[in-house]
Amino acid sequence: MNQSLLNELSLSQYFMKKGYQLEPYYWQNTEIELGTAIYFDDALLVYRVEPELQRVLIVKFSRQTAKSGLSSPFKPLYLLADAAIAVYGIDYRLEGKVDVFRGSRLSNQRLARYYQHTGAELDIQTGQYSLLLSNLRPIN
Repeated sequence: MNQSLLNELSLSQYFMKKGYQLEPYYWQNTEIELGTAIYFDDALLVYRVEPELQRVLIVKFSRQTAKSGLSSPFKPLYLLADAAIAVYGIDYRLEGKVDVFRGSRLSNQRLARYYQHTGAELDIQTGQYSLLLSNLRPIN
């Protein structure tokens, strides 16, 4: 078994022990697997572990229903970051492109400030962000 698959299984095993349901996520209707899908409340998060780059790549993050309640829409990202720290330590990165949710009143500028608050670096041109897990700051 290759190291990448072992790392993917480690993070997946962590989530399964916490009671989350996981499934492979495929590109459109093909057999090309893009990562592992996990549902947190009403959000879908797809991740892939890339150990050679010491990162957990966020492939997709989307809300399944309109936002309800007062909880942070980005709570799943914190859960993923906490899991990655528990499994791989603080030297890994969480990377990906997370856009404003459809129908959200959150502007791209506010989203950029949010990322900076969490300790992430954001490339405004591409929307790509990178968070060294040792820099993670709480949401409160």
